[in-house]
Amino acid sequence: MPLQYFYGSQEPVRYLFPQELQESWGEYWGAAASGMEAPGEQEEWFKDFREAHLGRFAGLQTDGQITVKYSTEVWLGQPEYHPDSQE
Repeated sequence: MPLQYFYGSQEPVRYLFPQELQESWGEYWGAAASGMEAPGEQEEWFKDFREAHLGRFAGLQTDGQITVKYSTEVWLGQPEYHPDSQE
């Protein structure tokens, strides 16, 4: 749906919060291994999964750290009431 459906003629305000952090191999691997798409240690493809991440980290790291850049985006506005919508 276009933004106008939710906010009508009012223009919502967008905030963007850039972030940057440094991660060691342990921090990076902990996040990768705990993701819902990650295999458990007992699964057949766990070793390949870990090796792929080791290679990725090695290619990106400088002095044992990688830089992770991301942004949090927040939209604020007064929603428009739609009596035909299900609540």
